[in-house]
Amino acid sequence: MLKSARGETATLDPAMRALVLWEIARGYERLGLREADELRKEAFSAALSIENGRAFNPGECIASDACQTKQQLQREILESILSRSPALVEELLPSAEAKAQRAVVDSLITEYTNRKSFAHAEELLARLALEKGFPYHAASQLMLALPKEDIGRKLTIFAQAVENLRQHGADSLPGSQDLASILLSFWREFSPPVVLDAIDVLLEQAKTSEEHGKMHITFKSGKGNAAFSSSYEYRLFQLIPVLKELDSARAEDLLREDRESKALLQQFPGGYESLVSLPQDTSKSSSESTGNFSLAYQFGSPPPEMIAFQLQEQWMQRVTRRREQIEKEARMDPRQATADALGLPAVSSLFPDGESPRAETLLTIGRMAAAGNPSASRTALEALHKTLVDLPLVQQSRLIITLGEMYLRLGDAESTRETVRDGLKIAEKLYARDADIADPNEVIKAKWPSANAWWRLVGLAARISPAFASQVLAEIPDPEIATLAKVEFGKTLLGSASDVLPLRAQERHRDGVYRVVDF
Repeated sequence: MLKSARGETATLDPAMRALVLWEIARGYERLGLREADELRKEAFSAALSIENGRAFNPGECIASDACQTKQQLQREILESILSRSPALVEELLPSAEAKAQRAVVDSLITEYTNRKSFAHAEELLARLALEKGFPYHAASQLMLALPKEDIGRKLTIFAQAVENLRQHGADSLPGSQDLASILLSFWREFSPPVVLDAIDVLLEQAKTSEEHGKMHITFKSGKGNAAFSSSYEYRLFQLIPVLKELDSARAEDLLREDRESKALLQQFPGGYESLVSLPQDTSKSSSESTGNFSLAYQFGSPPPEMIAFQLQEQWMQRVTRRREQIEKEARMDPRQATADALGLPAVSSLFPDGESPRAETLLTIGRMAAAGNPSASRTALEALHKTLVDLPLVQQSRLIITLGEMYLRLGDAESTRETVRDGLKIAEKLYARDADIADPNEVIKAKWPSANAWWRLVGLAARISPAFASQVLAEIPDPEIATLAKVEFGKTLLGSASDVLPLRAQERHRDGVYRVVDF
């Protein structure tokens, strides 16, 4: 099956050819064949040839689906090789688009750090240090991994980060991975003049960033919530505790100038560290070491539409809390939880991508009850099936496939067949919209929702029987999409089926609006 699909790739457009070859490589990897990396190299070459091998300027990618796809395929193909052969990645990297190169070098630094090849990681980091957009996360991980006593090497990396911010400014909003987070993790290891200089750069950059308007920041964590009226105030909250230890007089001067920060620091005396745990242990993952928190940003004063948006947010939060209550109830009484879930909204434009609170909750109940109460699970899934008719097509498609997977988990092959058949009808409707001559989907075919739907349906059918999967495959009217689905058929037979395609499903019609669909 995989060999057959490989033979068909010569006629595919470059983006689809790159995706199909990459998917075939993922299938061969299961067998431990060296051919997998050769296929990835072929896939990378195909990705290079998108738009006849044209190199895009950075600004063009905002409006060019071809450019975005080219960068994404190059980046993800190279990163899929990374853990086994970073040397091969470095060999191929110079041919990639600039943005893809940058992302992959970040990953290379982390890979060499994990391999304890610190010198090579530092060499790659030094190459990026002069460019806008310092790789703070990779740098932080490298500093954490270096021996505790190796202060000089850590100081070099820290100095590179400070100088980059001084020369180029920030290329993103304040977040969990920036110069401030590195400073807060390592400042005790450096001399006061070095740390004070970094604080000056951070505060000055925060002031400069507000020349075009103030940014309001809301910080939420399990340890507490805080709101800041500007990015400068947020930076003060982060840095004042350090500044108090190194230059208390200056810290007091700054707090006298900013009463809001002073009030927040009375509530949270440790500042930022009162709300998060800083990464200082390389044995922990990033999420474990920093804790769970979120940052929300708003520019300027709240206009009327922002107030309306906030009211919508409050309604969504109420619905979300009700969902959580029902899902908690499902642990003890899944049938009652199913009845309660039917009181949730079936459709709401306020939720992302037309997500249905009712359908998602019924699906969760079905999953929770599957092992201990199969009968109650079926009741929830049947209610979910009835809800689908009210949903947008892409949500119908995603959920009908998930429904089939749930029936298969319950050992009900016949119900799975029925949902696959229902899914094929939905996929045909999606394809009619994607391929509409009057208003076609303008993104590359590999990203079409119909391509994603057929790909998953063939994989699901193959888990029932090869004969059924062959029937489903034969019903796909588009030869290119059929080749892609054939790869998933072969991978399923090998036991290496994928949960999702690497390229997220997208739509863009004449209205010019991009719509991303998670399958």
